[in-house]
Order: sequence, then structure tokens, then C-alpha cells
Amino acid sequence: MLDNRLPVTVLSGFLGAGELAKAGHQITVSRLRRWWAAVPKYRWPDDGSFEQFVLKHWDPVWGDRRQELVFFGIGMDEAAIRRALDACLVEAEAFTPELWRDRADPFPSWEPQPAMATA
Repeated sequence: MLDNRLPVTVLSGFLGAGELAKAGHQITVSRLRRWWAAVPKYRWPDDGSFEQFVLKHWDPVWGDRRQELVFFGIGMDEAAIRRALDACLVEAEAFTPELWRDRADPFPSWEPQPAMATA
């Protein structure tokens, strides 16, 4: 059973990749690009090297959608970091749209908003 806390990775209605970067006390959040899994294949660039690049990391379920974490530091314990991260994983049966589809998205839209007319 999931608790009422919304995972920060759930961004409904957004078909692209975002980036959260933190270094020391500085944090930036930005919109990057669309996931190619959300773009109809007929709209992909007509270039064999592009498709080869996308399919290199393609997952049968998630397409090119993925999470990446990068750690920089000295004397870090990789095994301990991996254990801590593995303990955060959600079991596959708990990670289904039916369980979180109706949750409110607390984040503002990352899609470009039309400019408001001024009088």
C-alpha cells in the first residue's frame, strides 16, 4: 500500500525530460527535451545514427525514459550508496499507473504557457 506522499518523480502531463541538479547549496530545476518514447516514430529524425543512439538505451516498457544519478566526491563508499538507493526502489507491482494516476500533481506545468494579453 502506498502512503499519501507523492514521489517527486511523478510529473503528470509532461512528456519530456527534466533535470534537477544540486551541487552544495545550489539547486537548479530545468526542462530539457521530450522523451522520444512520447514522440510518434514517424516524427523522429530520418537518420540511422539518431535511431541507433535512441535505441541504445531503449527499454521495452519505458522507451528512453530513465533516471540518472551522478555522484561526485572523494572517499565515497559506492557499495553503501548502491545499497541505500536499492532500498528506495519501488516494487514493480506497486509502480502501476492505476495506483497513482488520480493523484494531484503538485508541480507547475513545464509546458510553455501562452503569453497573456495586456490591455
